[in-house]
Amino acid sequence: MKKAFFLMILFIAVIALPAWAEGMKTYTNEQYGYSLQYPESWDKQLEELSIFTITCLEEEMPVVISAVGDDLSAEDLAMDYNSLMEKSVADMRSQLEEAGMGLVTVTASGPDTVNALPAYKLDMQVKIMDLITMKNSNVIVKNGDSIIVLSLTAEDSVFDKYAPVWEAVKNSLQLTR
Repeated sequence: MKKAFFLMILFIAVIALPAWAEGMKTYTNEQYGYSLQYPESWDKQLEELSIFTITCLEEEMPVVISAVGDDLSAEDLAMDYNSLMEKSVADMRSQLEEAGMGLVTVTASGPDTVNALPAYKLDMQVKIMDLITMKNSNVIVKNGDSIIVLSLTAEDSVFDKYAPVWEAVKNSLQLTR
């Protein structure tokens, strides 16, 4: 009886697994010294020296996960960690606003961890010309003389649906240098 119950639970769990859990690929960025895993069913859109972007096209608007490496200036390297992270957050927010992306609201920010690495979290909501509201979740990890920014961007109405994928990608981050 216990075996039958266990097998039934296992069967339900396997059926309920999201499609992305079936297989993950590994992306490695030698220049910025990190690797991460991502769902093999997602489309790789961009892979350049500092930018890696994958998308899921199952929704009306694409769901995008990106990883961006950026070199730190001497001024940045002289800053303490929290000041550096707060400066990075302010820079990201102002870049969005300057690009005319719409009203940017920070919904959460502060120290965090990603796969046991110290990180800084920045969650934002961007209202684009009163037409659509996008959610954006970011984590920033310092790696020597550079930072790595991981981001998930999705329409507000489907954002939570992709939270498990986002958690899996974030928590797969490994520093390789």
